[in-house]
Amino acid sequence: MLALRIVVLYSNNYVVELNIMF
Repeated sequence: MLALRIVVLYSNNYVVELNIMF
């Protein structure tokens, strides 16, 4: 469960960074 949560947080940060780039 903890690993899944970390992956979700990482994915959210990745999406936010992409939004800032574009």
